Amino acid sequence: MRTIEEVEKHLRSLHLHGMAQTLQARCLQAQQNGSMSVLDVLTELVQDELDCRQSRLIERRFHSSGLDERKIIQDFDWSYHYNDI
Repeated sequence: MRTIEEVEKHLRSLHLHGMAQTLQARCLQAQQNGSMSVLDVLTELVQDELDCRQSRLIERRFHSSGLDERKIIQDFDWSYHYNDI
């Protein structure tokens, strides 16, 4: 029988770091929720990997942009547009 640590090691060697990070939590979730199928667990793990890769991509792009601070569109002050009307 494989251990979680062995599977995490294999995932990391395949560069599936997002899956490796959440494997233990997803296994516990599956144990607690007896109605989860293997496909459900696998789907969640794959989504975790996709989310991790998206986050790393955003980090790399921000770092290479040279910007000093992060802003999101909700934080932007749009009021100056309305003062001219």
